[in-house]
Order: sequence, then C-alpha cells, then structure tokens
Amino acid sequence: MERIGFAVLLVMLSTLGCSRPQRPLVTHEATRALPAAERTTIEIELAGGLLDLAVGAPDSIGAIFQYDHEDMKPDIVVVEEEDGVTARVVAESPGWKVGIGPTMNLWRVSLPPDRPLDVVIVLGGGQLKFPALPLTLSSIDARVRFGNGEATFDFSETRWTGTLETSLEVGNGPGTRIIVPKGVGVRLQAIHSVGTIDVPDLEKQNDETWTNAAYGDADRKLELFARVSAGDLTVVTASDDAGDETTTTDD
Repeated sequence: MERIGFAVLLVMLSTLGCSRPQRPLVTHEATRALPAAERTTIEIELAGGLLDLAVGAPDSIGAIFQYDHEDMKPDIVVVEEEDGVTARVVAESPGWKVGIGPTMNLWRVSLPPDRPLDVVIVLGGGQLKFPALPLTLSSIDARVRFGNGEATFDFSETRWTGTLETSLEVGNGPGTRIIVPKGVGVRLQAIHSVGTIDVPDLEKQNDETWTNAAYGDADRKLELFARVSAGDLTVVTASDDAGDETTTTDD
C-alpha cells in the first residue's frame, strides 16, 4: 500500500512544475534502528524535490528514495551522542543541481510514532508535505527556501505534552497552510512580507501575534513561529478545515 501511495506522489511531483527526468530513476530503501535515548533528533536535508513524511516502525527510521542523479546517494546516518541520538537523512552529493532542469527527486521518510522527536527539516526547493500523523513531537523546525506548491503542516493528530515549539520558514511559494488540533491553545507569531494571512479562529494581539480563545487556560499549547517571505499564510483548526468561510487580512 505504501508503494502505491509513493507512486501517486511521484505523479504529483510531475505536476509541480518540475521537468520530467531524462535519466533513469534510481529507487532504494533504507532503514536504521534507533537506540533507546532520552532525546531523539531527526534531521532531514533535501536540496530540492518533494519531501513526504509518514509513520513507521516504533524503534527505527526508514525512507524510500527516488531520484535520477546516481551520485546523489541519499542515506540515513544514525549517530549516538552524549545527550541523545540523532538520525540524519542526507545525500552524499551537495545536490544543488538537484531540482534544476530535467530532474526528479522524491523522498518519503517514515518516523517512529511513540518516541518524542525533535525534527529539523531543510528543503532547498520544492514541496514539503507534513500530513496528519500520530507522531509524538518535542519540537519542529522546518525551512523551505523556495516553495513549489503549497507547503502543508497538519498538526491535527500530533501528540505532545505541555507546549510544542514550532518554527516554520518558507522563502517563496504560493502558500503555507497550517492545520492545528481542536481544543489546544494556539499562539501565532508571523513575519510575513507579501500575500495575505487567513486566521479565522485567531484574534490579533499586535502586528505580528495572534492567539485563539483557548490559549490562556489550555494545558496543551502550540507555539507557532512562521516566517513567510512571499505567499499566503493560512492557519485553521482541524474541525474547520473543510472549506468553511474564512476571514482574510491583507498584510
């Protein structure tokens, strides 16, 4: 079933403005065990393409890589450190040519659902899909330098205790959409240059800060820091993410 979904994502990528590959696609899978640790950090760095996240096995990280540069050789490297374990999903080649011209690059990375994760994502160009997943997060820092297609962050099924610190940065792209769970306190701090901000469930506190009604008394809080250079920014609650009317403010 995962392979079928992966093939569908490959078709989606071809519609994002990327040229069809002129070289044969290389596909390989990688799985690495994650030792028990108090802190687990996931670092994903992709020069360009489509990055999709999924739920995997409890004590490992896995990935399906599909690309047309044989020298890229993406892999997963797990490093045990004094304060925890870090899993890095990277390519051997710097890969700045990846995503430019007739290239295709698609990664699906599967994360363990039950251990708290600090997730760091750097995507040079392309599209990032963070779907609704029952992952346990401690923090997330995601940067998309040049977006090609809407960047989506769906936290509706994300699990955490206390406060989840989230930093999202999108350089240029058509839009950034953030979906938050119902019943949690939300504070959005947004630095936004060009485009509109749609925050139907949040009340503006000042030029850069919005909060929802539950923020003051909620046991679980989502602290969102969003920096969007160009493109629309939308924040909605999960129960409202079905085409409800929204209020738009020009930035």
